[in-house]
Amino acid sequence: EAGWDYSHGGELHRHNEELVLTEDLSGFLRGQHSELETEDIVNIIDHLRHTGGQTHFDRLRSTYHLLVDGYHYTRQSDGEAFDISYIDFNEAGRNRFRAVNQFEVGYGQGGDIRIPDVLLFVNGIPLCIF
Repeated sequence: EAGWDYSHGGELHRHNEELVLTEDLSGFLRGQHSELETEDIVNIIDHLRHTGGQTHFDRLRSTYHLLVDGYHYTRQSDGEAFDISYIDFNEAGRNRFRAVNQFEVGYGQGGDIRIPDVLLFVNGIPLCIF
């Protein structure tokens, strides 16, 4: 049975424009594929961070498909391939669930900040906002 960990946003050490909780996502990925190297983890997280698209809708759709379908990652150094899933839909207990309140989010050129009451993360990926 999966439970939710709680964190206050001020306790998380991150830049306020970074939306992914990289420690949670790194830990999940290492648990799924122990043979991944640090550079692999960085590349896989960057693949999620920089999902492309012409419009906001295209980027959201691409991110949705990446989260639902995963992707095939090939390590540059030796060509070893991995099927990467950011969320384990088959065994929920393998995922890391975290509720964070007062999670400061910086955006825009002017240093604007938003602080939602609660954000829900699965494996360090923000999926729901209250």
